[in-house]
Amino acid sequence: MKRYFLFLLIVIVAFLFSGCVKNYFDFDNMNTNVNWNPNVAAPVAKAHLRIRDILQDYDYNELFEEDSTHFLYLVYRKRVVSTPASDIITLPVQTIGESFTKTDVDNGGFSPNHIIKSWVSYPFNNSGTQLLDSIYLKNLDMTIHVKSTFQHTGVLVVTFPSITQNGVPFSATFNINTHTGTYDQTNNFGNFDGYTMDLTGLNGTDTNKIFVTYDLVLDDNGNPTVLPSQSCDIDISFNNMQYYALFGYLGQDTVSINRDTVHLDIFDHAFQGTAYFEDPHINIYVNNSYGLPLKFHFDNFTTYSVEPGSTPESYPFPLGDVDINYPLISELGQSKNTTITLDTSNFPQLRDMINNAPKYVFFKVDGIMNPDGYTGTNFALDTSHFYVDMEVNLPLWGYADYLVLEDTAEVGSDFSKNFHKGDIVNWVKFRLNVDNGMPAKVGVQVYFDDSLHNVLDSMFTSPQQMEIIPSAQVDANYKVIAPTHKTTDIYYDRDRINKLENVKYVRFRGYVRTTDFEHRQLVKFYSYYAIDIKLGMQVDATLNSNENYDF
Repeated sequence: MKRYFLFLLIVIVAFLFSGCVKNYFDFDNMNTNVNWNPNVAAPVAKAHLRIRDILQDYDYNELFEEDSTHFLYLVYRKRVVSTPASDIITLPVQTIGESFTKTDVDNGGFSPNHIIKSWVSYPFNNSGTQLLDSIYLKNLDMTIHVKSTFQHTGVLVVTFPSITQNGVPFSATFNINTHTGTYDQTNNFGNFDGYTMDLTGLNGTDTNKIFVTYDLVLDDNGNPTVLPSQSCDIDISFNNMQYYALFGYLGQDTVSINRDTVHLDIFDHAFQGTAYFEDPHINIYVNNSYGLPLKFHFDNFTTYSVEPGSTPESYPFPLGDVDINYPLISELGQSKNTTITLDTSNFPQLRDMINNAPKYVFFKVDGIMNPDGYTGTNFALDTSHFYVDMEVNLPLWGYADYLVLEDTAEVGSDFSKNFHKGDIVNWVKFRLNVDNGMPAKVGVQVYFDDSLHNVLDSMFTSPQQMEIIPSAQVDANYKVIAPTHKTTDIYYDRDRINKLENVKYVRFRGYVRTTDFEHRQLVKFYSYYAIDIKLGMQVDATLNSNENYDF
């Protein structure tokens, strides 16, 4: 199957006049003072281009890395998941309430006129299967609504013995200032930053409970009668609960995470050819600071190729579900890392996946908290997170055949202006001497296009000319042991020079074949590999000494 790939862009760019070479050839140093000699030959420029120098131009995203031996890797890394605690564990609205009825008044009476309901408990409403022990509050909006139809004045004190700050419980007082039975009051309370909500009860043996103490004092007001229809009703709601920390069992809930992609933009400009990577890797890095067991389920990898008309291809994740490391309570505030490495030993399809030149690689991951149920106390902080980074690591070790790369550069008006001198220049010959220290044979074609991208001329007129640089020789360890040399002459007569007057774009097309591709010989690229280039030019012109030539 035809596969597209940009395996050795660096080799092509090393030779092309645009791209990297233009940064090393100093054309401003050319001698343009004409000595009225009708035929002039002179050196133009030379360069020693290390592959590392070339990569610094191409590698604008710092994608290339090298190890201690200077072997090169192409690395794409993206954070595909970043999930804060507020998206995973939320605290729903809590609604609780209590009533004092005629029975309570009859049992308490007006002497000593206290009716107390102490440490009344209510289940803490959770999302899912959580059973919390304590919450360190960042925010809480509390609303207490009191309505009394008792025809008595009095005082109601609502105390939360397990919602404390510095050991002091929060309480709210309501003055029932009418004996008409029409008392109706709603108070809102905030500023709970720094409070602790203990959900384990008076003896610390309960869990996931809200505790409230109600103290109602009714005055006689000369009306000792209480009717069955009369009551004092208290409705309490907790809204917008936010936390610094949660402790307890945080449930066995599923965490659904959106799909994201890694864009392998090295494939964007490769549109023909076959290539092979010997040792591709995919590394998945998970950083987790939730204090609870997590198990991740990775969906299939899906890839989109740059090949026209291609359809998405799916590759099953080979390792099944993966347990994610997590910090213990003694490691509160820390995070733990989990690295998942996919290579050709545990994911044999990886070579096919990468060598199909995927422009995009993406996957979806879901998690389950406490997959084995309750195994101990969990915790989550407001800063808790898990990050998932996917890294596609492509060592430059493999082979490639007839890879076709193309790029277009717009030229300035001075480019065409210079070729109006075609009436005095008879011909121009460029001589290119190249010593190739890279394990790839490179061919180049340069097209000169007009403003509508029509081809006005191509620099090389035969396929034989385009095979400019033979491959260097490599040894059994896939390393270069000797460079190769090639001399190329490029001749422009007056007719060809005149074709360049309306050039708007210069289009470069490069062709790559690694050493002994026919026998699938592997090669490796190291940062010290280099190409030595010497460029000379011979100009034949007919000049009139009485004319002023604006060179």
